[in-house]
Formats: sequence, structure tokens, C-alpha cells
Amino acid sequence: MVEINKYLNRYTLLHKPTYTRLREIIEGFPQVIKGKYESRFVEIYSASIFPRIIKLNGEQYIIIDHHFENLFAHYSLAYLCEVGRINANIDNEYLRHIMKSLILLSQASLQEEIPSLALSFAQEYVNSGAFLGRYDSLLNLSGKDEALNEVEIFSNMFTILHEIGHLRYNDLQENENGFLGFREMLKKTVEFDSSESSQDIINMLIALKADNKTDTEELYCDLVAVLELTDVIEKVFGSTMSSREKATITIEAVMLSIGFQALLIQNNLYWKLMYYQRKGLNEKAGKVQGMIEKKFNQLQIRGSFMYTLAHGIICRKHKMDYTKSYFLRSSAFDDVSFEMFQLYADRILNRALWYEQNYSIEKMKETRNKLLKWS
Repeated sequence: MVEINKYLNRYTLLHKPTYTRLREIIEGFPQVIKGKYESRFVEIYSASIFPRIIKLNGEQYIIIDHHFENLFAHYSLAYLCEVGRINANIDNEYLRHIMKSLILLSQASLQEEIPSLALSFAQEYVNSGAFLGRYDSLLNLSGKDEALNEVEIFSNMFTILHEIGHLRYNDLQENENGFLGFREMLKKTVEFDSSESSQDIINMLIALKADNKTDTEELYCDLVAVLELTDVIEKVFGSTMSSREKATITIEAVMLSIGFQALLIQNNLYWKLMYYQRKGLNEKAGKVQGMIEKKFNQLQIRGSFMYTLAHGIICRKHKMDYTKSYFLRSSAFDDVSFEMFQLYADRILNRALWYEQNYSIEKMKETRNKLLKWS
């Protein structure tokens, strides 16, 4: 464990977190499934946020980032309120403030490679009232609402199962030639005789194969995560919940998990692009613009793939009408993001440039951590 402790000491910002919401359940899930996979689960609070797999000295570790879970709790609350799935007596202005605060706090983490920009986001967040707490605290709104709890729990399970899928994909590559094995798996999973969307999925995979094998692996991990999550939800609820309720929870857990990651990634890239443009760093701006276009395509494909596939799997399992939708869509987070690009950019970017002229890199990092009580 020496090597993993070095890793944790390097990336953990909060060694004694106070996060308690759903902790027993979220911690317990890895313990339930650990016997199925040759990997260890490690908990962490880090600025990089996203759960991930690392290998150290031949050991595999699945890193579960509680900062990701914390932010996702706010995202879930705002989303479910926005589409009317839960009623927390939050007006639209208050709800948009939650969304903006979430973006500010997440970018104070994710822009870490540009210390002045990360600090400027942290300052903006604090100036706006530090609405979501400094780091590991959570709003107590709708804290016991079942729909919110269920989406949080099962979305976190989906994320962990997705990471485990990468371990399984390595075996698939050895035994079944990776992509071809995935395609055969899809044929067994989806009814191909009469479904046009099923052929669309195959065509999509063929296009991905020609472009980027990594994208295909990501879709494979999504698929196995959906299959396992569907079984988990069935075991948990069985006959105590209607087919429609189980279908709704499953598709929400999957799509909100993917949507949240897309929100963070897209904001990260767009703000970085604006920063490089403001600095006149045209070459770097051009590279980020290319990344934005690539990521947009990847996220669109992933979202479409998962909705089509998960919808089909869930409907078939619960004998639901395939022509009906069981996921309520919302563009609220995209709308808030674009509003912030327009209204916040000058203030955030100009402050970042001022920090660069007046602060050392170490002081910028130290100041951000103090503002957010990460140290």
C-alpha cells in the first residue's frame, strides 16, 4: 500500500472530510461487488474530481472521488427540481443560483493547470456567497427525498460499474478481439431483427472503430454498467416498485451521470478556450477548439448511444412500451453555462490576468485552497 498512499498524499486535498450524506450506502457498494473483480477501492477528495482506475506495482485501484459525488448531489437536486420530479419549493432564480454555483465550484477544481483561472473561479464562487459550501458540505434541501436519494445512489453505482468495465474490456480484447466481441455482445443484448435503432448502433460502432478505439471502449463500459445496474435495481426493488418506476430510476441514473460529466468537461474546455483567446495564445486556443469539436462529437455519440441502448434494454426487461420516453430532458444547465460565458467572462478572465501579474504560481494555488478551505 506504500505506492497508493503516495498517490493519495499527492492528490488528496481534504484528509478529514465531513461528507456524511449517503456515505454508508456509497461506501458499502464497492464492498458488495469487490469479490467479483481483482481491484481495490480507494476513496479520495481531489481537484481532478472524476473517478478513475490506476495501476501501481501490478495492483489495480478504482479511485472513488467524493468531491465528484458531492457536486453530483447538487447537480441531481437541481436537475430533478427543474424537470418537476421532486418538489423542494425552490423558485427558478434560486435554482439557477445552484446551477451557477455548481459550475463555479467545479471549475475552481478542474482549471487547476491554469492556477490563475482556478483562483479566479474560486474567488467568484466565494464572492457569490459560496452557496454550496466550501468543499465537502452539502445543501440540506430535499435531503431525504427518495427520488433524489435513489438517483444519487444508483448514478454513483453506474459510474463505478463503468470504471470496472475498463478492466473487463481488457479481457474482452484478449479473448474476443475487442471491437468484434463488443459487437457480438450487442447482438445478444438488443433485438436486431426489427429495430432500426439497433442497426444505427452497429453503424455508429463501425464509424468509431475507424476513428478512435478508445471511444468504443467507453461505450462498451457504458453498456456493461447499464446491464449490471438494471439487475441491481431489480434486486433492490423487485415487486415493491412498479415497472415504470424502476425504468425511470434506471434511465435517470444513467443519463444524469453522463450529463453531469459532459457539463463539467464542456465548461472546462470553453473557459480554457476563452482564457487562451484573451491572452492571445492562438496556437493553444486552436488546439482547445479542436478538442471542443472532438469532445462535442464524442459526447453526442455517447449520449445518443446510451439513451437508445439503455432505453431498449430497460423497456425489454420491464416489458415497457418502447415508443414512450421515461427520461425528462432539460437544457437548463446548458442555458446557464452560455449565460455565464456571456456575463461572467470579462470579470473572471480579467481577474485571472491580474493574478498572473501580481501573484506567484504558488501563491495562487495557496490562495485558492484557503478560499475553499482545502488546506
